[in-house]
Amino acid sequence: MEKEGVIYWLKPEEGGLKNLPTYELCYAVTVLPQVEPSAWSIKMFILEPDKYVSDCLVAFLVDHAPHEVLNTIESVDVYAGNKKVATIILKTDNKQQTD
Repeated sequence: MEKEGVIYWLKPEEGGLKNLPTYELCYAVTVLPQVEPSAWSIKMFILEPDKYVSDCLVAFLVDHAPHEVLNTIESVDVYAGNKKVATIILKTDNKQQTD
């Protein structure tokens, strides 16, 4: 299942990446305090790479991830290591899709 959203990258002076991804498919980690375990690998399909704000699709990398939580939360934080680098605001009018 993937969800539509809008990704907001932090600028370098805010602690974000020095260089934004220039490719559409990116992999990262998110932390979801609503579930246990809380750290999960995600993939993001970024529609406008190399922009600070872009529409995107986000999904978990593994089948046993808590996919349903994406229907109950408003945002997903994106981490590079232990550093938050972006937030994805999930669109609430999404229809569930399958990979």
